Amino acid sequence: MSRPKGNPLGRGGGQESRQRSPVVDVGLFRSFVFSALLIAAFLSYLSTAALTPALSLLFQEEYGMTPQDAGMLLGLQALAMAISAPLAGRLSDKTSPSAVSAGGAALLAASLFAYSHVALSSPSAHLLFLMGVGFAFFIVPNTTLILLSVPPARRGTASALVAEARVVGQSLSNAVAVNVLKSYSSPPPPRRRVCSSLSPLRRGRRRRRVVYG
Repeated sequence: MSRPKGNPLGRGGGQESRQRSPVVDVGLFRSFVFSALLIAAFLSYLSTAALTPALSLLFQEEYGMTPQDAGMLLGLQALAMAISAPLAGRLSDKTSPSAVSAGGAALLAASLFAYSHVALSSPSAHLLFLMGVGFAFFIVPNTTLILLSVPPARRGTASALVAEARVVGQSLSNAVAVNVLKSYSSPPPPRRRVCSSLSPLRRGRRRRRVVYG
């Protein structure tokens, strides 16, 4: 049997780098600024995507909320993003996008850290709102910096890579959350072996049929 040579991802990247019109321009990753900003976007989605399903379960199980009430409370985070995103865009256009992005990341990290200590004692709606504000003030200028760090002809590819980082980050975040919840959940009760307990009865019926048949 032939063994695969090299990493498939590395081989694909090497093949794309030799194409005149590549599907993905891997040369963009040679820029440290572009790679660092893309990794930062991936980590932000990785750390926040699983909050919605996890907190929804927490609100319903710990605080006895209905699914509607839990959804309304979690909607504060989305509302904060919708309000703060245009403000973050205007502020990053007037000032330094990197400073705005760093401030948003700091606010997001601080609100996540604070919420991890008070989640079991209070829903803390104001911290949910601050999470949305911090995420908006981080991701909007971060995306702007990613697009500005590449040539104008490659901005479409850069935008697609940002979307790919978002999808992969959200998928991994939910996968980690599911594994954590599964490890802390109680195992299901063992099933009773009904078939094995009924087998002597079935054997008795067969013997009666043979005797009286």
